[in-house]
Amino acid sequence: MQQYKDILERIGEKLLKDGITNRKEWTSDIKRRFTKFARKERPELTIATAESSVKNKEAGEWLYDLVWIKFDKNNHYMLSIELALESEWGNIDEIYDDFQKLLQSKSKIKIMIFQAASSDKCKSVFSDVHKWYDKYNPKMIGHEVYLAACWCNKEERFEFMTIK
Repeated sequence: MQQYKDILERIGEKLLKDGITNRKEWTSDIKRRFTKFARKERPELTIATAESSVKNKEAGEWLYDLVWIKFDKNNHYMLSIELALESEWGNIDEIYDDFQKLLQSKSKIKIMIFQAASSDKCKSVFSDVHKWYDKYNPKMIGHEVYLAACWCNKEERFEFMTIK
């Protein structure tokens, strides 16, 4: 999970340095960098996203903001969803709605990216998200990992929570 945290921290540093606060630009950069990472580290995967700035994707948005899909060698049968990513910069209800989408995913890696006013608010959302995870059944215990990444507006940094 550290490599995904590193990607997000680099995004935060760059966009802050460049003075970019537009949510759409943050989301675009997240999708571009996660796609670039997959191309380098997992070139066998199919990338699905609606992001127009991602030039090396194979499909449009499919269920989630970004999906890494593994197909058989003939690219005919879907074998697994390796990563499902949701980013939500809006209100808390939209964040929870997107997290619920990730709960039902059979993806091995599930990433939820959002923002909150402060580190304290991030911790509150982390607590809520963990409760949602605890209550959800069925789980794919041992076969899935969640990464919640919260951009803390006040502190101008990402904070993370991992659920295994």
